[in-house]
Amino acid sequence: MRTTQIDAAAHAAADIPTARIVRVWLLCFLIVLSDGFDLLLISYAAPGMAREWDIPKSSLGTILSASAVGMVVGLIAQGYLSERLGRKPVILGSLLLFGACSLVSAGARSADQMIALRLLGGLGMGAVAPNVFTLTAEFAPSHLRARMLIAMNVGVPIGGLGAGAAGALLLAEHGWRVLFAIGGVLPLLLAGVVFFALPESPAFLALREARREAPRSGAAAAGAVDPPPVRGGLAALLSGELRFRTLILWMLCGINLFLLYSIQGWLPLILTASGMPENLASLSGVFMGLGVILASLPLGWSADRFGTARTLKVCFWAAAAAFVLTAHFLQAPLSFLLTGCVLLGVTSGGGQLLVTALGTMSYPTAVRATGVGFVTIAGRVGAISGPALCGVLLGAGLSEKWLLILMSVPAAIGALGSGAAQRFDSGRSNAS
Repeated sequence: MRTTQIDAAAHAAADIPTARIVRVWLLCFLIVLSDGFDLLLISYAAPGMAREWDIPKSSLGTILSASAVGMVVGLIAQGYLSERLGRKPVILGSLLLFGACSLVSAGARSADQMIALRLLGGLGMGAVAPNVFTLTAEFAPSHLRARMLIAMNVGVPIGGLGAGAAGALLLAEHGWRVLFAIGGVLPLLLAGVVFFALPESPAFLALREARREAPRSGAAAAGAVDPPPVRGGLAALLSGELRFRTLILWMLCGINLFLLYSIQGWLPLILTASGMPENLASLSGVFMGLGVILASLPLGWSADRFGTARTLKVCFWAAAAAFVLTAHFLQAPLSFLLTGCVLLGVTSGGGQLLVTALGTMSYPTAVRATGVGFVTIAGRVGAISGPALCGVLLGAGLSEKWLLILMSVPAAIGALGSGAAQRFDSGRSNAS
């Protein structure tokens, strides 16, 4: 049984007016953008915060990682809440939570207060993303689903760039607290719009009605929606036909974020060690972000036309080649190196857009938010272990060139895993 092709989203989204689909996509894009702004603003506020409170590096690291810990808890909790209350209540509650925490953070008076607020706000940041991905997938027409998911997910790097731009314009005159004020007001304003303008998922509503009718009728509504699973949560993801796709998706997201966070964290230092001035090496992150944004539309088109897993496989092979080429051109002129940064953004950053879309489209309505949440958690494991392992290897004497070459190995493994994912990919060829 192909659960992903015969799920509630395909039936319930068939007759949705185009204007409503556009409204849902736009609101979800703004939510993701706000989430990206709040997630990354701490990086730009940290130097001023450290000076004002005389924070040692050990405590500053705790502040920087507090939201990540909260996000993991939020990712776990949101699946249970979303499958029972709906997508919209979780999105609304998440916006209110991390918006309020950011706004209060603007008045924080100590590192301990900031840690507590970032930890609490991380609950909302972790819970909101899987639900906006799920809601978008359940409103999107099947032939546009990958494009809509990928284009929406670009809101994260755009939000991060917005936080950087706000820092560049406002920090010198207004100080670090202004970033938290902006990061609090934006999601709180969005929460008001969401309350009045964002509809609940038709697939979730149909499934909830089927669950209510099941005890009386003895069956779900003649196959119009997914039959309610016997078990939910992690048990459902690791049982039956979902086990294989769950393990593959965990591997793909873990590998891709291993690569993405490693290269984002270490590339400026690698370029500096290769002789590039520090101010120019810092541009690597900007050009990688540009690569992600430029990649979104062609990758979305390719995913809908040829399949998301197939496109992801090409992306992983291209990432492997980009790592090797960048390693061999470390001493090349600046234009070559910045072009390499764009390519790494297109392949590694673009690959994450595809992984997220693939994960969202690979689960039935009843466990979609839970599935996306646990895929994201698996990615966090890669995001944490990647930069740490790179540091160990460089500290053991491995050269920067060979570190980049070695990173092509997990990229190749990801390409092979993407080939396996083609067995369950609900791309255009299956969905239409």
